[in-house]
Amino acid sequence: MEIDYNDFDFDSLRNDLEDYFTSAYFIVSPLAIKELSEVEDASEIELIKIAQNNGFNLNNYIKFYRR
Repeated sequence: MEIDYNDFDFDSLRNDLEDYFTSAYFIVSPLAIKELSEVEDASEIELIKIAQNNGFNLNNYIKFYRR
């Protein structure tokens, strides 16, 4: 699948990843602060990779989803 980065809502993706790792920090492991820091500084490509590695459905962040 080719990704058109212009179609993504990276602000929402970054916010959701930050929420995800903040929750993990308080509930599961203080070590999640490292991942939270990575999300805050990540490029758009890195955000996509982090989201994929953590099971996020990228279709939820496409501005103009085409079927």
